[in-house]
Amino acid sequence: MKYQLEVLPSAVSAIKRLDKTTSFRVLLKLKWLSDNFDTINHIKLKGEYSEFFKLRLGDYRIFYTFNRGENCIFIHRVAHRSDAYKQS
Repeated sequence: MKYQLEVLPSAVSAIKRLDKTTSFRVLLKLKWLSDNFDTINHIKLKGEYSEFFKLRLGDYRIFYTFNRGENCIFIHRVAHRSDAYKQS
């Protein structure tokens, strides 16, 4: 089952700041997440980010939550791994 993506403004601005190649890869990975949501192993974060799940894309991390009842994935943050776990 395909899930609907909702990219929150903070993630949209982060994607826009990326170079063209990386932003394209992020968008492809988000489409892949939407298409394969029920078949992948979701990695839940710990500590102060425990409400989020993460998706790895090379040196970048995508933080998301989801609502299975509404078939919706919420993209909260896209960041380089060196900055991903720092408070924004």
